[in-house]
Amino acid sequence: MRAVGRALAETAGGGGALAATASRGGALACRAVTVSKSRRVRFAEPAGGAADALALARDLRERGAARLAEQLAAAYALAADDYALLQRLEPPEGGERFLLAVGGLVASGKSTVAKLVTRRLGAPRVVADDVRAALLDGAEDAAHELAWASDLADRVYAGLLARGGEVLASGRSVVLDACFPTEARRRAAAALAARHGVHFVFAVCDAPLEDMVARLRLRDRRDGGPPGGWDKIAREVARTWEPPRRGAYVPLDTSFPRAAWLRALGLGKRDAP
Repeated sequence: MRAVGRALAETAGGGGALAATASRGGALACRAVTVSKSRRVRFAEPAGGAADALALARDLRERGAARLAEQLAAAYALAADDYALLQRLEPPEGGERFLLAVGGLVASGKSTVAKLVTRRLGAPRVVADDVRAALLDGAEDAAHELAWASDLADRVYAGLLARGGEVLASGRSVVLDACFPTEARRRAAAALAARHGVHFVFAVCDAPLEDMVARLRLRDRRDGGPPGGWDKIAREVARTWEPPRRGAYVPLDTSFPRAAWLRALGLGKRDAP
């Protein structure tokens, strides 16, 4: 579903597919979509955009695959940066709604945790780096949010919470993937949850030093590393990090098995929608 959601968002950018979607009114159904073992997505007819994402999600739900429908909608919203779309799709029934803010130091595993929860529950994920890219129209600015100028960081977090608010307004839970290095950032997320009447959870990711060092080296090999190296960014994050108040967060050791993360968050036995 993640691959299909991304494909719908990407084909919408071409103009022609989006125009075709508009003319059909968004009629995409499961039978028109093929996904290979390599996750290559093919459509039997021109497809792309919010209308087709909604139509396909509704078809999945009618076929009894509500969880897949939510995963598809969440994947499209993330790839297209279109969280308002979710307000046009009936939310899943049952279950306590929540706002999960996943924070921590560099290479602490926060994005891995956020992705896991999204896959588990179909809860849409909003990522600070993606918000930054949207604000800068895709231009590169800095490798990590602790290196951003303060005005940019404020704009990114405002955008993060605005998108999170759109998800909550649709009747869904939401996962916010960012560093959340200060109490002020965490209070703002908690206030958003309170305005929508949902449970707020702040998860702080951590891991043994040798695990984080290994992850940083992997990033250097994969991405080339930021100016000055990831070690420099990691030290800056650690220097400016404000530890959360005792009892106000859920600690997650990401060196443990993933099932332990879900149990710590109270999601180990929770049914997906």
